Amino acid sequence: MKKLPVTVLVLLGSLTKVLASTTDSVAVRLCQEAENAYTGTNGSFLNKEKALQLYIQAAEKNHIPAIHKVAEFYCFGEVVEKDMKEYLSWLTKAAELGDADAQNKVGVCYYNGNGTEADIKKAEYWQVKAANQGNAQAMNNLRILYNKLGNLEESLKWTRKGAEQGQSDCQYELGEAYNIGKGLKEDKDQAAYWYKMAADNGHESACNKLAVIYHDEKNDYAQSLLYLNKAVELGSKEAFFNLGYTYEQGHGTDKDYTKAEGYYLKAVEYGSSSANSARCRLGIMYYEGRDGIKRNKKKGVSLLKEAAKNGNEDAEKYLEEHKVKWNIVINGEKIE
Repeated sequence: MKKLPVTVLVLLGSLTKVLASTTDSVAVRLCQEAENAYTGTNGSFLNKEKALQLYIQAAEKNHIPAIHKVAEFYCFGEVVEKDMKEYLSWLTKAAELGDADAQNKVGVCYYNGNGTEADIKKAEYWQVKAANQGNAQAMNNLRILYNKLGNLEESLKWTRKGAEQGQSDCQYELGEAYNIGKGLKEDKDQAAYWYKMAADNGHESACNKLAVIYHDEKNDYAQSLLYLNKAVELGSKEAFFNLGYTYEQGHGTDKDYTKAEGYYLKAVEYGSSSANSARCRLGIMYYEGRDGIKRNKKKGVSLLKEAAKNGNEDAEKYLEEHKVKWNIVINGEKIE
């Protein structure tokens, strides 16, 4: 076969680029018209049906943003009936074009069985593709996927990669791994480093864990209080007990039993994992009385009994030391 002259090949390459540029320009224009129709702005009437059709025209030209828009219509059932199969179909189109965000979302669909049968191998395939393009959310999803499969080594690999990319859940989980020595040598300094990275990214649980390290390991009560307050601002219910204890003991602040009471009550009300410990501390405060807290032995005993009944050893010990009968023993089993 006769080879084309170099000059012809150059001209063909230039023509291809021009055509691609023109196609992309048309798709961008279609997307802008679609956005105008969707929002009813820039002189357009509000017409979401028209918007979808325009997005589809742009998507058929392999315009990635338009493909995502069409997928969203089917995901949320807007204008059309909700159809997760169509949602997955459009996302797969973008994924096959190399879009990392779509690759990750396709992986999520296969992991959760959205619009298809759950298939962890396909989920892994697409999320690895996305992660290898630097998609931090895919890295976090691979952390979860490999953890589910019991592959701690791979889970930690992607946890670290995601953490280094700034993904807050990965930063928190890497802090956890160092804090408890899960797959890594226990290292409180490294735990604090990664908890702080996550906390400064707005991760509420990381704020609470970091506060505990500042309090228990570093004796830096001021920093502990700072991150406990940040945890509460972010909506953490797990920080309530620690804040209560901080104000009760006066660590990094003046003792304030009224504030301590308020935070302990919130820990109980919101059912945090420390709710039982909060009952114990409240019970002691009420039983003995505190500055600003009226003594109420009956109320205190009631809370202490509830905490002891739920297995709180401090409450049980306190009741026994104060000779308060809270159970009887039948055949070696404690009965309330």
